[in-house]
Amino acid sequence: AATVDIFFRMSTDMLPTPVKSHYTFNLRDPAKMLQGMLMVQVNSELKDKDGLVRLWLHEACRQFRDRLVSAEDRTWFNDRLVEKVEEHLLTKISVEAFDGLVYGDFFDRGEKPYIASPGPEKLLETFNDYLEEYNGMNPSKMNLVFFEEAQKHLARVARI
Repeated sequence: AATVDIFFRMSTDMLPTPVKSHYTFNLRDPAKMLQGMLMVQVNSELKDKDGLVRLWLHEACRQFRDRLVSAEDRTWFNDRLVEKVEEHLLTKISVEAFDGLVYGDFFDRGEKPYIASPGPEKLLETFNDYLEEYNGMNPSKMNLVFFEEAQKHLARVARI
């Protein structure tokens, strides 16, 4: 119910404008959220209610918030998420608790499980490992610095 509520709020309150012409939401958005949630390994990631709530928040942010172009719109969305979690899941949560959530299937190269990032250090280490591998295999080297926003952006892009 929370997913449907957030979808309808986005569809009615975040209408397309000339500047925000990509603010079009359809039923594929909740379906993509569900698809993302189904990628997780239940036994390792969903041990309790908090794990499920974190996963739901992450998927909602990836599907809806990542499209929002202004800080004002993202703040509005974060506030709506907090409301929906309190209303439907009867859990108090702050924006800071989910703002930096990163899930990905790039932490373990073997099995590629879709898991939450163990922490910012592990995320940086993972990206640096991939960069080292690339530089070792290709004649043109890339010297990249993975600052925090770049790490979040790479995690979003890797999801596609």
